[in-house]
Amino acid sequence: MSKMFDAAFEELPEKPLAISKAVYRQRQQRLLSQFDVGDLIVISALPEARRSNDVHYPYRSSSDMLYMCGWTDPESTLMFYYEDGQWISHLFVQPKDTLMEIWEGRRPGVEGALKDWAVDRADSSHETLIHLEHLLESSVRVHVRTGINPKIDSLVKSAVEKRDRKRQHFGSGPISVEDPSRRIAEMRLRKSEEEILQMRYAAEVSSKAHELAMAASKDGIHEFQIQSIIEGFFVYGGTSGWAYPSIVGCGENATILHYTVNNSPCDSNEIILIDAGAEYEGYAADITRSWPIGGTFSEAQKEIYEIVLDAQEKAIDACRVGNPYNEPHEVARKALAEGLVRLCVIKQSVGEALVM
Repeated sequence: MSKMFDAAFEELPEKPLAISKAVYRQRQQRLLSQFDVGDLIVISALPEARRSNDVHYPYRSSSDMLYMCGWTDPESTLMFYYEDGQWISHLFVQPKDTLMEIWEGRRPGVEGALKDWAVDRADSSHETLIHLEHLLESSVRVHVRTGINPKIDSLVKSAVEKRDRKRQHFGSGPISVEDPSRRIAEMRLRKSEEEILQMRYAAEVSSKAHELAMAASKDGIHEFQIQSIIEGFFVYGGTSGWAYPSIVGCGENATILHYTVNNSPCDSNEIILIDAGAEYEGYAADITRSWPIGGTFSEAQKEIYEIVLDAQEKAIDACRVGNPYNEPHEVARKALAEGLVRLCVIKQSVGEALVM
């Protein structure tokens, strides 16, 4: 296995450089240009998920946090607010803690955040709510995605609903709440050269992993053994691992859309379907492939496979500037319908099949 992995690793391109602080600053400027000076923007990291007792699942922060500053640790919050004629980026992070770092690994802490991340200010996560309460008093609108941090949600809700004397006299405090994720998602639609390199690397590692799984396929191998090859190479290739739980289904299992049990043996006359992709620096690959365990398609299997391949190639060809966003989907649907009607798998006309 090691020799097989080594050979595949040698064929990978060099790992791309990390996104620079300058790029994060550009993203922040683009986002903040859409807001008014009375706006407060709050981006919360996702909470850790407990697996059992004191063991947590591997942590992945929110995509919004990763995109806006690249911070990957839990218990973090990023805020943007206007002060003294300029926008301020303020990151709240886990403080340095010798005991916790012995158990869980080193933390950048407040000092590391200021030194190595694209933020103007940094403070301990223990001070998040204190700062937020103060900032809410001078804000007009709060842009926060609710449902992530209950304590932040409660504080924002209380500030919006407050009807004390200070608000009545001076009109201080926020009057509305909006989710900023839509604006960030719109920015993320257009990928920079740096992002494309990250995405391409995730795809290259994923592609090699699928090739290794194809080479290892044989009669009697179990789905989980093929899964281990794919996911093992994801890590061996330098990614953070799978981007989503791998689907590895042989025979009838391949017809279950989100099959993740992956525990059945594979027969040489079966087709295996694998939907698996690696994640690198927050960018996910997503590859689905099918092939015969025994290495050769039966005639019936070949006919279906070629219909799907034709649909895929036509969809790729439809990915052109100026085409409607759903054009690849529509041409693929038509190709599939035409093929299945031709084989008499579908008894209607192509037009009738497309209406369904």
